[in-house]
Amino acid sequence: MICTELKECMEKTQHVFPKEKKTGKKGKRVAGVKKKEADLYQQPLCQPPCKSSERQKGCIEFLDCRPKVTCQEKGKSYTLDQGQENPRHEVMLLHIDGGVITNPEASTMNKCDYAILVREGASQTEKKMTAFLIELKGKQVDHALKQLKATLYQAELAPLWESSARVFGRIVCSASVPRIQRTDAYLAMEEEFRKRGGSLKMQEVVFEEEYRNV
Repeated sequence: MICTELKECMEKTQHVFPKEKKTGKKGKRVAGVKKKEADLYQQPLCQPPCKSSERQKGCIEFLDCRPKVTCQEKGKSYTLDQGQENPRHEVMLLHIDGGVITNPEASTMNKCDYAILVREGASQTEKKMTAFLIELKGKQVDHALKQLKATLYQAELAPLWESSARVFGRIVCSASVPRIQRTDAYLAMEEEFRKRGGSLKMQEVVFEEEYRNV
């Protein structure tokens, strides 16, 4: 299954506090939960457009303002560091492979592993999105390029990337292929991300970068 409501879901998803209860004949409210930012991200997420809380848990690993966002797999990791931002932005880590895209499609089509969404802005309506498509790969860097491309152009997912202010591609591999960055396939994908205000970068095993420098 491929999510058909990803753009709407990512734009509207937020943490919600439980409603305050009324008590007494005059309907006076009991002291509610104080809405501190520290408490906010401990609250459950609002109901997704798909109406499936289980699906939501599989798609969204977290939504908060943590200083570092890390996704890792089989000894390889990518970290986006926004610790120098003041205030820090909301960040969401999405599972693309196995979350946004599940079987049977997940086992038969190209797609990247994760997406990191950075939501900038002071209010929900003013937020602008920056997206990072992450592929954690072995030595098949050429295949990683195909996976990023497929995710970028997947009909159900493309509206989210198209509405994002910037879109970046990141590949973390166990060993890079000599001269891969000079190939037509790499240069073509590099241009695709550049047209979206982003860039394409590749690094071996551990890749960490500061958000302010991307």
